[in-house]
Amino acid sequence: MQFSILINTHNQSKYLAECIESCINQSFKGSYEIIICDTSKNVNKSFIKKYKKKNLKYFHRKSFSKLPILDQLYKNYFIFKKSRGRFIALLDGDDFFCKNKLELIYEIINKNKNTIFHDLPIYYYEDQNIFKDSKINLYKNNFFYKNFINNWPIVYGTSCLFFSRQFMKDFFSEKIIFNFSNIAIDIKIALFAQKFYKYRIVNKKLTVKRFKSNSLDSKYNKLYTRRYWFRRYEQFQFQNYIGLKSKNINYLLTTFIYYLIKLYRKII
Repeated sequence: MQFSILINTHNQSKYLAECIESCINQSFKGSYEIIICDTSKNVNKSFIKKYKKKNLKYFHRKSFSKLPILDQLYKNYFIFKKSRGRFIALLDGDDFFCKNKLELIYEIINKNKNTIFHDLPIYYYEDQNIFKDSKINLYKNNFFYKNFINNWPIVYGTSCLFFSRQFMKDFFSEKIIFNFSNIAIDIKIALFAQKFYKYRIVNKKLTVKRFKSNSLDSKYNKLYTRRYWFRRYEQFQFQNYIGLKSKNINYLLTTFIYYLIKLYRKII
């Protein structure tokens, strides 16, 4: 088995058929499997039946955690243990792959097994019904920026990541990753890869990433909220734990605001 596509989904039934179809209709001629973990409360399994001969495995489970981001991590861990592929591609249940994704990344990843890759997504803004190409912010690779402002890797989402099976084994062998409940799996993978593997951007648009007003990350992307700063602080704690020490401006600012918020909450 060459590829395992691991799909995690929760209350995304209106998008799941499109997600699965994008995997089934790949132009890739090699062997691959599709494994889904669905923690939705209300599930219509009727459409799953038509895919049962397409090397698809579907698991419906109760949520592993009350914390959505941690639940997503556990779902990927669960379906990874059910998988057999030499290479892993992750996919959220509301995103979908371009038809030639597996075909294009197979040769790349087969020659670079010790590298973690992510492609460039096409953003689909559902509320506005528009598509936009993502762009690489070149300044983030600047020496000054990486060493003095922010050395976090550029990440575009879980559905853009692909890597060897060995990486996933190494990643999940660090059980401490389950202790950081506010950090999304793509950030954890990117930071872990930055320390122990090579990390590369593939300059190809191979994934459609859907943006919705009620998405999981929407709760964390507002600069003026407590969640935003608490997540950033936790990312630094995770980074320090795996040995990526960082004392740049981003770290100092985040730490200052984090403790300022905690002090304010104690006073009131």
